[in-house]
Amino acid sequence: TDNRAEFLEFGFRSPKVAGTIEGQDIFMEVPYGTDFTRLKATFKTSSKFAVVTVDGVEQLTGKTANDFTNPVEFVITAQTGDKTTYIAHVFAVPDTAKELTSFSINRISGVFEENNIQVTMPPGDTDFTKLRAMFETSSELAVVTVNGVVQVSGGSRNDFTDPVEYVVTAEDESTRTYTVTVEEEIGFLSFGFEQLVPPVYATISGHNLTVNVLPGTPIDSLVASFVTTGHNPTVKIGDVEQT
Repeated sequence: TDNRAEFLEFGFRSPKVAGTIEGQDIFMEVPYGTDFTRLKATFKTSSKFAVVTVDGVEQLTGKTANDFTNPVEFVITAQTGDKTTYIAHVFAVPDTAKELTSFSINRISGVFEENNIQVTMPPGDTDFTKLRAMFETSSELAVVTVNGVVQVSGGSRNDFTDPVEYVVTAEDESTRTYTVTVEEEIGFLSFGFEQLVPPVYATISGHNLTVNVLPGTPIDSLVASFVTTGHNPTVKIGDVEQT
């Protein structure tokens, strides 16, 4: 009669994991996102006559599913009736995902280029000192911070006068930093000929300027007055800079 009642091996086939047996405890790490509720344990006992049960239900290696959300007690009953209880503990490997998958300000989507995000605002009176960003991350467990302050999508305000660094921290505490640059689209806010009487101003439509002057106006010597948008743009006609 064999009175041995031990696990020699214990693990999962899917995902493929080998458990570590320490005394009467078994420890297993599974990939992040694994469904704990239907895992099937594979095991080898010290005797082919031993019976393995969970809550009184006989277990078949690689076939019987159990919910490992909480530790599970496996009882091995030897041929002699001697019982040994093992407790199986299953942990998920911390999530490593730490990407920003979308980023926008005032419904204008940012353009991603590796770790850089460019947001181009339309010409206007945008206050760059208190803009709110909307963003999504590759994991719901990731935390986004700016200067150590946790960011809430659509809620946190930041000063984008200069580029802002967004740090995404994964569950495993690894990080990825994105540099966000917000600039105003280069263009004309106003354009006209103020020396005329009365002054004449252009109608601006996209990249087109339309100026209507009175008949007989000498158009070969007009001096334009204009206000531009964007970060220090240069206005040229041909190679000649205009001021």
